[in-house]
Parts: sequence; C-alpha cells; structure tokens
Amino acid sequence: KLYRYEKGMIHDKTAIFDNEYGIIGTMNLDHIGLRYNFENGLISTNSEFIAELKRVFENDTEGLQPVTHEEWGNRGWKMKLCAYLIWPIRKLL
Repeated sequence: KLYRYEKGMIHDKTAIFDNEYGIIGTMNLDHIGLRYNFENGLISTNSEFIAELKRVFENDTEGLQPVTHEEWGNRGWKMKLCAYLIWPIRKLL
C-alpha cells in the first residue's frame, strides 16, 4: 500500500516479513541502496521488536487512506512529466 504522508517527512524504511523478520533503517531497499549507499539498518527476529515496528507503522499511518490506483493515475501532468524525465536515470539517483 502507498500512503500520502502530509505531517512532515519520514526517512526511515521499515519492513516485516512473515512476522518473523523485521528491518528498520535509512537504507533504500533496492539494489543500489543495498549495494552502494553507506546507510544503515537493523534486522531482527525478536518478536518484541517486530511488534514495536508494527505499532509505530500503525501510529504513523493512523487516519491516512491509501492512495488508490485511480488517484495515482490522475496525478497532475507536472508530476507525470517529472517521473517520465527521471525514469532513464532512476538507477543513478
């Protein structure tokens, strides 16, 4: 799900896999971020840690509605143009 967060900025990334592994950090979860960026993250199998990740995520997204496919398709032409122009160099950013 994709949420529009308008309360400020959140830079951290979190992920939970099958309620068994939890990750939090500033690294981008793509091949460039994981291979070349010198950012950090914490991976754990601790159930209390995973429960806390869920609690924080639910708190951050409380009251937010997911962006629908229709809303994404109806975004302004400037946003679409920027995405189009950035696409060829996206792996370098």
